[in-house]
Amino acid sequence: MKKLTLFALVLSMTFGVFAQRQVVLPKQEKQTPKMEITKAVKGMIPATTISTTQKRSSVKAVGCTLGNFTDVEDWANGGITLSFDVTMGDETKAYFLNAGLADSVAEWYPEDQDFIDGVMGYYEQMKSLYEMFGMELTEEDFFVFEGGTQSMKGLAPNTTYTILAMCFNETDTVVVRENYTTGATTLTGEAGMATMNILNVSATNAFLQVVKNDQTAYYHVLFAEEDVFAANNLTTSDDILAYVEANGSQMNKFTQDTTWELGDDNLSSQYALTPNTKYIVWVIPFNGNQEAGTPQSKEFTTTPSALSGTAEFSEMNVTVLSETNAEVEFQINDQTAYYYFFFDPRDTLLAYDQYELEGALEWMNYLISYYAQAGYTYPSYSEGTTEELGDNDATSQYALEPGTAYVVWGFPYNGNKELGTAKRVEFTTDGGQVSLKDIDFTAVNVYPNPTTDVITVNSKNAIENIEIVNTLGQVVYSNNTNQNNAIINVANFEKGNYFVKVKTVDNVTTTSKVVVK
Repeated sequence: MKKLTLFALVLSMTFGVFAQRQVVLPKQEKQTPKMEITKAVKGMIPATTISTTQKRSSVKAVGCTLGNFTDVEDWANGGITLSFDVTMGDETKAYFLNAGLADSVAEWYPEDQDFIDGVMGYYEQMKSLYEMFGMELTEEDFFVFEGGTQSMKGLAPNTTYTILAMCFNETDTVVVRENYTTGATTLTGEAGMATMNILNVSATNAFLQVVKNDQTAYYHVLFAEEDVFAANNLTTSDDILAYVEANGSQMNKFTQDTTWELGDDNLSSQYALTPNTKYIVWVIPFNGNQEAGTPQSKEFTTTPSALSGTAEFSEMNVTVLSETNAEVEFQINDQTAYYYFFFDPRDTLLAYDQYELEGALEWMNYLISYYAQAGYTYPSYSEGTTEELGDNDATSQYALEPGTAYVVWGFPYNGNKELGTAKRVEFTTDGGQVSLKDIDFTAVNVYPNPTTDVITVNSKNAIENIEIVNTLGQVVYSNNTNQNNAIINVANFEKGNYFVKVKTVDNVTTTSKVVVK
């Protein structure tokens, strides 16, 4: 059982494949069918050892051959599956494979050196990515060091492809090119769905059951709320076909008879459907010659939620545990299906107009959206709980700032995804006997914001220390001073958001967000 996301199920397909992963090499601007090499490509040697220009008298013979090509019509794996053997020369150390439409390969990589440069460019990208995570890219991570049978899946029928192999040893590199034309398809009739049903409709979920006929090679799926289709002028089968014709190269091709999960039983999930809402599902089938059959559609309406009243927190209390830690207790009423919360320093919310409800809700929605775009779900809760906000270990990345005022916002929702009564609670961590009423939030000013070159920090009390931290938690500036004013040059900072932490001699710490443009 698989889950479909709302509206178009889009997957960018790129030219060629490096082993079992899609790769975009430099110079690639076009899209071609997805292919897959079943054997993992391993290793990548340092760029200094791959060169066709540094010839020596001791150059070893290098090369490899591609042969024994066979293909089968295999729509369970996306189309035609091509198999071939790679034989390495006695002096060949390893090889690297890629493939694509013959015309595209001739355009993108007219010279062998173009392909070598593309591979090495991709290597540099991977090397940087590994280093970001504290890892090292080795030879065994990228190249194949033994010959054998390779397979490429998802090829189009009756189409000419070029397979490229970059073979090398310690002193030389060669590129081998072989063209192959896949066989014709046997699926030439009219594509269609033998079965298409909507099952188990609930307030937030439903299931699409599909069984294709014997002439269907693959199909696309579109589904969304009825209003979404109407807003995009997609109301007839002709409209749907025109949409697929324009966007099909970026849409998933499904080849299996299966049951798709359209929503999620967890109401707060990014996949959850909206209760009491009409949805439409379109399935667009294609035969092996990429000829569309008649699009088929099903409509369904999710059931109303039993929790339709006003969601509220019956209790929302914060207990300060230490200078760097606190916990918040949430108790919800019987109409609350789920709730979110976030917390930030009070002066940060004031600086970004997120202290009042409208700004706080905007920030909450941004956080939920940001998580969804990254493929995650922002934490939500369906029952009362007590959550720790900081850490008693002052060196922890989660530790709160001592003597600092914080704000906790909570947002409860009923079963119809309707926001109830949001609640704001404030607290101040221990440290220097500072309480909320003792802090003057206008005592420290950081401006201009946003800025491009410098920021000025003014304080009523002398400044003990100023730190600027980026969004990764890295300190990019630190300075101890005993002045009331400081001018900091940020012209060389990378563009983005920063946190300016100012600690004054009376042991009060404030944090301000600054945008460097």
